[in-house]
Amino acid sequence: MQCFSTTLSVSIVWIVACFSLAIGDSGAANALVGIKKFLMSQVLKNSKASDTPESVFAMFQLTFAIFTSAVIVGKFAKRMRCNCVLLFRGLWVVFAYVPITHWVLARV
Repeated sequence: MQCFSTTLSVSIVWIVACFSLAIGDSGAANALVGIKKFLMSQVLKNSKASDTPESVFAMFQLTFAIFTSAVIVGKFAKRMRCNCVLLFRGLWVVFAYVPITHWVLARV
């Protein structure tokens, strides 16, 4: 059940704000806020930044966000209450996973 709730909660947080924060341009004025693609507003199924459509790239990155948070949850399974686990996962994705993803994607 914790893995299912991990998938659901991280997916919602990623689609709402984290994708926009992770791929924001470093030189743009809205890079810190990350509002350019908030709620995946400018991600179209046919838009291509490279050879891969941006919607596919967003879901690919979401897979890694889910996987990394599920690995962390495995370390404290049945040791924390469910609402604390959900809060931790959301905060971890926003404050740990997103900045690292932004740094890695800025280098590419």
